[in-house]
Amino acid sequence: AQGAEIHRWPIHYARFDATIRPQNVMLHGMEVFEDGSVVVTFDKGHAIARVDACGETMWSVNGGFHHSITRSGDGGLWTWLGEEIVRLDEATGEQTFALDLRRDVASADGGEQRGIFAIRTSEPTDRDGDLTYLYDPFHPNDVEMLRPEMADAFPMFEAGDLMISLRELNLVAVLDPQTGVLRWSQIGPWLKQHDPDFHPDGTITVFDNATGTGRSLIRRVDPGDGTQSV
Repeated sequence: AQGAEIHRWPIHYARFDATIRPQNVMLHGMEVFEDGSVVVTFDKGHAIARVDACGETMWSVNGGFHHSITRSGDGGLWTWLGEEIVRLDEATGEQTFALDLRRDVASADGGEQRGIFAIRTSEPTDRDGDLTYLYDPFHPNDVEMLRPEMADAFPMFEAGDLMISLRELNLVAVLDPQTGVLRWSQIGPWLKQHDPDFHPDGTITVFDNATGTGRSLIRRVDPGDGTQSV
């Protein structure tokens, strides 16, 4: 309460990955467990790892994991691996689920969702050509599961649904993880947002980076009726 340091976790990236010079790597996502261990991801890194309270590695997995990590409450961790939504076993790091953003979500529902996700694409040069996505067309930065104990507050969703944040589209959406079909989505008014969260009162808060405006803020939206507040 007085701002004094209580504990420090030594995080040595070189213990997880010997292919990248660690001085170019920065911590990004983090989840703290009841036993004092933490799970971490990195900017410019290529690993996700869980270390104990003394900084000793419990497990590590190499790959392009990035941004936020969210515990599901049922032994799982949700995060991003490139453009894949993945669930890892929090005890072992084993991947137990994956959903590809382009293949399984943007093309879901017979392609009806493509217009939502294909904003940053170039048009095909011929009638039968495919859209070509531009560099980093989504910049996904968060994924969170709707826990069963909070599901009654969101009658338009189901327990286990996933909420995602795509920075480049200014998009927050909730989807069915089995089909990739969106149950709800909204573009803005947030700009380059991060960290949407479900709340017990049936609302969702979004950290609005509001890039270039001189201030950031937290916005609250009710996905049931669309009302918003700051």
